[in-house]
Amino acid sequence: MSDPSENWEKIEIAAPVYIPTLDGKAIAETVEVKVEAYRNPADGEIYLDGHALKKLEDAKARYMGLLTPEEILDLRERLDMTQEKISELFQIGKKTWSRWENGRERPSRSLNLLLHALNDGKVDINYLTLMANPALRRQPIEAHREGQVRRTFAFRPEKQAHEEPIVRGG
Repeated sequence: MSDPSENWEKIEIAAPVYIPTLDGKAIAETVEVKVEAYRNPADGEIYLDGHALKKLEDAKARYMGLLTPEEILDLRERLDMTQEKISELFQIGKKTWSRWENGRERPSRSLNLLLHALNDGKVDINYLTLMANPALRRQPIEAHREGQVRRTFAFRPEKQAHEEPIVRGG
């Protein structure tokens, strides 16, 4: 049996892309993106293929400031991490990360900010490792700044949360 779309006319259209507001409850703006489409000569209907849909989704991500699935995959590969390991660092499920990489889901805007910060070198991978491991967070942290007093902040689990940390100057 032959492909019924083989006789369809290949055209270019300006497809609308709806950019949501920050709360996702309304449309902030609509932009048009030119994509290739197919017109069925029998009824005049216009159809988009997977490439066109991906182009529209990527445009939406750019306007919203979200990383694309390819950028998320590239970030993980540059960090030389498995999906399992990077999921632990972000304290999310491995399947969630996988869905971000294959484009079935997008990270929330707040997680996207953290992804951008990591991608841009504003957040260090060692910091995420520290935050993902409670045992490491209990180790003393030394702050070294030129011209300032060196201090060590110690965490004591027996202290109440509202009490100030113990500060040792030196």
